[in-house]
Amino acid sequence: MTDADAGDDAAADAVPLPADLDLDAVREALIAWYEADHRPFPWRQTDDAYEIHVSEVMSQQTQLDRVVAAWEDFRDRWPTVDALAAADRSEVVAFWTDHSLGYNNRAKYLHEAAGQVVDDYGGEYPRSRRRWRA
Repeated sequence: MTDADAGDDAAADAVPLPADLDLDAVREALIAWYEADHRPFPWRQTDDAYEIHVSEVMSQQTQLDRVVAAWEDFRDRWPTVDALAAADRSEVVAFWTDHSLGYNNRAKYLHEAAGQVVDDYGGEYPRSRRRWRA
């Protein structure tokens, strides 16, 4: 399979966009809406893939106001993907519980993913789909 073939199965079933859809207008409207109405979460101020990954997992089915403090505490406790990978899984799950983030399996999967990033990619998140698949 090539990168071009690497879409989700759902993408193959997607309804095509109307031919007359002005994608530039949609894009501009979305950007204008975001610029006017977005909330300034701290993970939007970083380009660190680890910090973004943590925020994405925490944000799943969790109120974002609750995530802010938890995300900052998490970064203080495990500031790098290497630190998280080296942590005891039970400590990560306990942190998740103590911060009322719910769905503790997310903590387990985040810990497991950190181990994969460290073991498979030397602690650096790949920046391309090709590298992820290597």
